[in-house]
Amino acid sequence: MVLPEDSGMSLLDKVRCRALKDMGGDSCLSMAMQGWKRRLRAIVPDTEKSYKSDYSHHAQWMKAIYELSPDAYNGILAEWQEKHKRRRNLWRDMRAHHLPV
Repeated sequence: MVLPEDSGMSLLDKVRCRALKDMGGDSCLSMAMQGWKRRLRAIVPDTEKSYKSDYSHHAQWMKAIYELSPDAYNGILAEWQEKHKRRRNLWRDMRAHHLPV
């Protein structure tokens, strides 16, 4: 529903988008985005479960959160700075995604 119809979607995806628009699904988008913003902190993967100190997945999540809700990003960042200050690879991967640390 969010993608433009000329974005190279398959025919099935185009039909789905059109059906959502016909049902008025676009009016629910702002409400859905507000719900996502309220729950962002809960869906960020736990850094304790990273594989071989690769935090690029976590950095990608944080980049999405930074774009959607800078306040939530700052809250998570403050928590991580206290809890994970010695994880150099985490901070390296965050900087690689051009995130303020």
